[in-house]
Amino acid sequence: MRFLMGYLWVFLSCITLYFMHPVSTLWWTCFSINIGLNTIYVLLFMKPYRLQQRDILKPILLLITLQIFIFLIVLAVFLHYQLSMIHMIYTVCVFLGLLTLQVREQIRFLKSI
Repeated sequence: MRFLMGYLWVFLSCITLYFMHPVSTLWWTCFSINIGLNTIYVLLFMKPYRLQQRDILKPILLLITLQIFIFLIVLAVFLHYQLSMIHMIYTVCVFLGLLTLQVREQIRFLKSI
């Protein structure tokens, strides 16, 4: 249940985008990028959460670095191929919600130890 909320948020947000713009690939772009970012989060934090480690500073710094790096790569691809920036705007909006859930989950984890 601990890592389920991020995936649920991405699925619900992308389904909403699909119904708002059914002919566009907007939902697919948003879904693939945010599922990838949440999977990175799950892979980085599964071990510390399972072992009840209190020191999660290294995984947090690695997560922030990887997520920013991935966003910069995606932005460079969008700029290079002159793709619509509205895709990136929606992707960032869904990501901010995902980030809020991740931070909330980390705070609850630290309070439980």
